[in-house]
Amino acid sequence: MEITPVADEKQLADAMGNSSANLKVLYFYVDNSAECNQMTDVVTELSKSEEYKSVLLIKIDASKCEDISKKYDVSSVPHFVFLLNQVPIDRLIGANAPMFSKKLKEHLKKCGNESPEEVLNARLQKLINKAPVMLFMKGSPSVPRCGFSKQVIALLDSHNAKYETFDILEDFDVREGLKKFSNWPTYPQLYINGELVGGLDILKELSLCGELDTLLSDAKSGH
Repeated sequence: MEITPVADEKQLADAMGNSSANLKVLYFYVDNSAECNQMTDVVTELSKSEEYKSVLLIKIDASKCEDISKKYDVSSVPHFVFLLNQVPIDRLIGANAPMFSKKLKEHLKKCGNESPEEVLNARLQKLINKAPVMLFMKGSPSVPRCGFSKQVIALLDSHNAKYETFDILEDFDVREGLKKFSNWPTYPQLYINGELVGGLDILKELSLCGELDTLLSDAKSGH
């Protein structure tokens, strides 16, 4: 969340006009107010979150900007006015951090902005579909960095499989996100044609019963 203080109507117009954010929030406050100080701390903390990076929050000292306060019908602080494409759509009066966060989430969805989780899931799906046979492992085929990954590489090579790999140790978001995305808590993870097959133990079983060759053949044919 970008936080921009303004001191008059011209600065407000400039801030609104220069921002590409669909969701803008006007935050009316006064100094030396315990409730305002509380919400300022909340806003500052939320501004660090990737989830709200597309939001513009404009801070306005209500005691010094009476014309702006009157324009937006602000008679008490803290007071938040939510604008979608510069049109007021909602407001929050008082120090209510949970409700402020809730309204931010709700109005972001109206803007069509994806949450960080949605962005990550889209990235994970793209990585999974990068190749017909995709292995998420620790290290690389030439330098595996755990015994399980090394064994999976050896198993795939013994079946003359063509595959691509992703080193989950190089990317924290992928490493942690894929566990939740696939509902599979350990690595390595093998995907064939975009579907999770499993880890080392399952691959060993599939290899012993001959099903792994069938799955790999399907991957080559694009089934």
